[in-house]
Formats: sequence, structure tokens, C-alpha cells
Amino acid sequence: MTVQFLLLMVFLEKTWFNPVGKALDDRDASLRSKLGSVKDNSGDLKKLQEEAEKVLREARQEAQSLIKDAKSKTQDEQGKKLAETKAVSCSDYHPFVLLLGKVVAVILPYIHCCS
Repeated sequence: MTVQFLLLMVFLEKTWFNPVGKALDDRDASLRSKLGSVKDNSGDLKKLQEEAEKVLREARQEAQSLIKDAKSKTQDEQGKKLAETKAVSCSDYHPFVLLLGKVVAVILPYIHCCS
């Protein structure tokens, strides 16, 4: 009986325990290497995140400067157009305003009398 048990143990060692043990060792080595590469990638991830934040900051600054330039340009154009409009209004319509004032002065006494 002891001989049979020893033969069974040798048989199982050669056919079952060694291959399963080797497969488990290979799997453990594979998992350890993947875990090591994940730890190494965390540094790369931090660098990429910092770079992305830097790009966003630069884009925001550029957008703010473009908005500021556009506002100042628009205000300058509006000021020029307003000055031109005032100049045109006064010079073109001044005689009509005087004439309208005279017409109102003539008609106004009749309006008060009737009401």
C-alpha cells in the first residue's frame, strides 16, 4: 500500500503539481510585471495632466486677450461712428430744426386757443 501511495504521489507530481505550479508562477510573474508598468504609467499620467492644464491656461489667456482687443476695437469704432453721426446730424438737420421751431411758434398759439 505504501508503494502504491508513493507511486501515486510521483505520478501526480509529474503530471499535475509541476504544470499547475508552473502556470501559477507564470501568472504571478505576468501580474507583477503589469502592476509595475501601471505604477510607471502614473508618472506619465501626471505629466500629461500638467501639460493639459498648461495648454488650457494658455488658451484661456489667449482668449481673454482676444476678447479684450475686440472690445477696445469695437469701442473705438463706436466712438468714431457716434462722432460722425453727431457731426452729420447737426450740420444736415440744423436748418430744418430752425424751420420746425418757427412753424411750432406760429401754430402753438392757435392750439392753446382752441383747447
